[in-house]
This record gives sequence, structure tokens and C-alpha cells, in this order.
Amino acid sequence: MIAVGRAPSKWVISIWNAFGALDLVVAVTLAALSAPGTPFRVFTDPPGTGVMTTIPFIGVATMLDPLYLLTHPTIAVKLRLRRAGL
Repeated sequence: MIAVGRAPSKWVISIWNAFGALDLVVAVTLAALSAPGTPFRVFTDPPGTGVMTTIPFIGVATMLDPLYLLTHPTIAVKLRLRRAGL
């Protein structure tokens, strides 16, 4: 079933898009700060991120995170082009 109603404004989409990109950056930063064996490890309590180095979880860090992070600039460019009327 297709939802009927008004589409969210471009500002709402832009803010939500920025929040999503910030969420990904924070997640990657926290993962780096809790990785075992790194000199800048801040979080030492278990569980660490050791499980993320095993298959299939390595796919999240190597494929999905960069892909998801690239979708945010894509959405921002699409919104900017729509604002410009292109």
C-alpha cells in the first residue's frame, strides 16, 4: 500500500541525513577507540571489537559502513540539485 500525504520538507530530510552521517562517524570512531591492540584504545572493558575481525562481521566494517557513508553525500547532492531545479 502506498502512503498518501505530504512529503517531508527538504530541511527535515537534510537534518535527518546529517544525523545519519554523524551516527556512522561516531560508530566508526567508537569502534576504533575500543579495538584491542591499538595504542589509542580508550575503552578497555569487554566486549571489545574483536568479533568484528571475523567472517562474516568483517563485511560490515569493510563494505557496508563505507557504502552507507557514501549514500549520505549522494542524498545531499540530490537535494541540492532538486533545490536548484535540475
